[in-house]
Amino acid sequence: MTKSVIRHENGLLIELNKRGIEAILVNGEVSLGEYDGVEFRKKQVSEDKVEFVRKVVSEVKTMMENCPHVISIIMSDMFYVKFLFNGKEVVAFVSEDMITFSSEGEVDEELKDEIKKCVDRFKEVILKTQSGNE
Repeated sequence: MTKSVIRHENGLLIELNKRGIEAILVNGEVSLGEYDGVEFRKKQVSEDKVEFVRKVVSEVKTMMENCPHVISIIMSDMFYVKFLFNGKEVVAFVSEDMITFSSEGEVDEELKDEIKKCVDRFKEVILKTQSGNE
């Protein structure tokens, strides 16, 4: 099941698909609901889910603050990381220890390391939610 974090308008959209929580929109406030790729629809959830979501949101916000170039991270069959490089959007395809890019340009080692660290941190946050540990 796809999991992602996307800079969305002036906030973040987190697709969690865990504990009955499909998506979280963080835009000044935290909203839970469904996201179909175009539109976010709020839905009501129990208070224990809200508390769980607050912890996830805190960790994801911290992660994204430490990944300033990253626009989005999507976990599917591999990790797809969209980021800005020299004013252009580039996608990194990350699988195990391999990383390739959608751009012909040369991405410097420092940015490659940043992308890998962001993916590793995203994995930590997602694995934590999957194991049920808060």
